[in-house]
Amino acid sequence: MSDPLVLVTRPLEQAKGFADSLRSGGFDPLLCPLFDVLVDRGGFSPRLPYDAVVATSGQVFSGQFDFSAILETPLFCVGEVTADKARSCGFHTVFAQQNVEGLKSQLTERSEEGARILYLRGAEIREDLVQALPQFTWDQQILYQARPVNGISPEIVANFQNLHSVTLFSARAGVVFADLIRHYGLEGLIGGINLVSISAAVEETVASLPWKKSVVASQPDTASMIAALTILLQEKK
Repeated sequence: MSDPLVLVTRPLEQAKGFADSLRSGGFDPLLCPLFDVLVDRGGFSPRLPYDAVVATSGQVFSGQFDFSAILETPLFCVGEVTADKARSCGFHTVFAQQNVEGLKSQLTERSEEGARILYLRGAEIREDLVQALPQFTWDQQILYQARPVNGISPEIVANFQNLHSVTLFSARAGVVFADLIRHYGLEGLIGGINLVSISAAVEETVASLPWKKSVVASQPDTASMIAALTILLQEKK
């Protein structure tokens, strides 16, 4: 019997590690990146000093930027994956929260009014932290763009009916995925496929599709995503 086929919708660089973990867990990953990530090589020019650094996506640490000037600055981020990437870049003090609300609370608790915050981000953001936390002085540095793909490969269309599960990691990805499913006329196959979302907010973006079963990871990290997939597989048995 072949391993259950799981659609991985992360950008390619992030998908590779997750795909390896899936294989180790007895799944067969099918890569379907929903965004083309374009790194702005000249996008990082720090204006020191800073009291804190903020990152809500691990993608900002994937562009081989020189962060040496800010590695001693406390970094606040969302998710353990982002935290691990920050540490691998050399950041010494990293505070990770499960979501943006937790990040905002922790940053507010640990930073004085008027603190200079460096915000490492992509061109598209779900929540405007600068507007949400006006008591700080912000320096926003856009390091990448994530552009939705125009379509999916014939291989994915051909194998769609064989999928055990689809994994979604962001609300924006959920919107793009739903649009592509309708574009290719694949809605009729969704009833035989499970959905695993990294958060309830992500799940909500594709709630109109008639999934076989839809579950949300217990924590917003890849280990919990794989744990949810494993539970689904055991239920099938």
